[in-house]
Amino acid sequence: GEQPSTGEQPAEREQAAPAEGEGPAQGEAPVFDSQKERKRRGGRENARETGGQDAGGQPTQQNGEQAEAPKPAPVDQGPPPTDDRAAQQAIKLERMVRATEEKGRRVERVPEVEDIRRRPRPQGVDVVRELGDRVILQFNNQTIVESDDTPRMRRGARNVYYEELSGNRTREIVERDNGIQIVTIRNRYGDVVQRSRIAPDGREYVLSYVDERYYEDDGDWRDPGDDLPPIRIDIPREEYILDSEEVEDPDDYYAFLEQPPVERVQRLYSIDEVKRSAR
Repeated sequence: GEQPSTGEQPAEREQAAPAEGEGPAQGEAPVFDSQKERKRRGGRENARETGGQDAGGQPTQQNGEQAEAPKPAPVDQGPPPTDDRAAQQAIKLERMVRATEEKGRRVERVPEVEDIRRRPRPQGVDVVRELGDRVILQFNNQTIVESDDTPRMRRGARNVYYEELSGNRTREIVERDNGIQIVTIRNRYGDVVQRSRIAPDGREYVLSYVDERYYEDDGDWRDPGDDLPPIRIDIPREEYILDSEEVEDPDDYYAFLEQPPVERVQRLYSIDEVKRSAR
């Protein structure tokens, strides 16, 4: 081959994208599952509903894949959060009420939503298998494991009773010998929307909470990541994704969990929403 003359540089070769199923190269940012799912759904489902266009009005190809569209300009969201408090600054809560504030109606039988095998589930959810206190579900090409935390919550309890609340919600009160109460409120689908630990002096420690505005959304079983912009991260992949095969020291797990979030949080999410999200 002929060498380029002085001052000329050979043309740069375009880097080939990794084949589907392959991981990104060292130092590169991966394509998140939530982004892949959004593209597949946008191409197949939305095109049928919008006459060849996706939900954002972009044309789709004949094979159902989304056509190449102009990429939006990057949005500068500022520096990444330095800790959990900084990541949650954008969250604006309605007035949080005590878990025991609403007067409930005592019921003698255990509510149906307390049994994970009998909980109502949206159409399209298939029960694949039951293993002890766990139920394996298949939904939207995603495997979800639901476990029964009732035995753990009732450990050391001297009394357990249930109450019906407004909006088809239920409240479980676990009273322990040391005077501590564990109060859990579930919506009509069995999702935990509030759980508190109440000390003998009446002080309440909120363990889990979902804003009332999102109570009904939990029944949709949709990925909350669909409402969020794509994750834009400019740090190497190995700095925010822990590969278990490369861990040599158990302390690496703790060091990884102590790292700050990679993006800011828009709202609080229920435990079940997190389980069902590809993000």
